[in-house]
Amino acid sequence: MTTTMTAAEFRAIRAGLGVTAEWVADHVGVRVRAVQRWESGVSQMKPGVIEAILMLEAQAADQVAEEVETMSGSRMPVFVIEDNGGDDAWPAGWQRQIAFRVRQQVSGVRIVDVAEPVP
Repeated sequence: MTTTMTAAEFRAIRAGLGVTAEWVADHVGVRVRAVQRWESGVSQMKPGVIEAILMLEAQAADQVAEEVETMSGSRMPVFVIEDNGGDDAWPAGWQRQIAFRVRQQVSGVRIVDVAEPVP
């Protein structure tokens, strides 16, 4: 497993996951300032943090693959972004990134918010 990660890699992965520095800090159990220091290259991430970020990246890829498989056979595929705000919920930014990736792979996917009527 990777034991180092550049600040640019970390920023790109975090942005690609659609999560905030605050969310990452909470997820890995550090202060937001630590995340800011990693992103600026002032501090190096510990291997456990790198593993956690890479696991999130893999989890996103798995979720995309699952959604693509589910929606590929549908005549009117719809991806619903649920922003229920629960502790176990993925942030809306994460869900939007997943929806975007699915839309790139499945023709005609509609993306709607849970409160939005499905067309």
